[in-house]
Amino acid sequence: MSSRTSTGWAWPHHPPLRPLIGRRPELEALTARLRTDHERLLTLVGLPGVGKTRLAQEAASAIHARDRVPVLWVSLDETPETTGATPNTPQSTVTGWVRALVRDGEEFEELAALIGSKPTLIVLDGHDASPSVTPRLLSLLRACERLKILTTTDRPVQLPGGRLLPLAPLPVPTAADLAAEAVDGSSSRTGTPSS
Repeated sequence: MSSRTSTGWAWPHHPPLRPLIGRRPELEALTARLRTDHERLLTLVGLPGVGKTRLAQEAASAIHARDRVPVLWVSLDETPETTGATPNTPQSTVTGWVRALVRDGEEFEELAALIGSKPTLIVLDGHDASPSVTPRLLSLLRACERLKILTTTDRPVQLPGGRLLPLAPLPVPTAADLAAEAVDGSSSRTGTPSS
């Protein structure tokens, strides 16, 4: 299930198979920051496997569903051949432009022209904040006044003008915690109140 936006981008890229468990406070904080005009470059940082990608998926999905903001999900640790993306589609073309910008600084003009002044969220999953990439992202943010960029990384690197959001491992939940979270998650997706 995906929804089309005026840019031709589709969301969700990979629909989650399970509800988000144990990250409601982090999700609310992240989506609140993504909805402000002041927070335009956010980085989720944490150990491998802590849930950065899953939290970013949920936040991007919530932003898209609520505000109809186009979301471009770019997995930087995957190649175009392993993403499952259909070649020669608007999504794969724009994803390729973002990869080229991050990799060698190419395709800036194309991305800036496409995004322009439209509200847009780019998620860079598995971003390695090398010193050469940061100025490119900042230039794109300056050129596209309503663009937001959310990155996930294993290394805590403070990007200029950005906000670092550390994600700690979850405590081991009890069976009652899991059951309560699953009920709350399913009722919020179906629109029915939980008891």
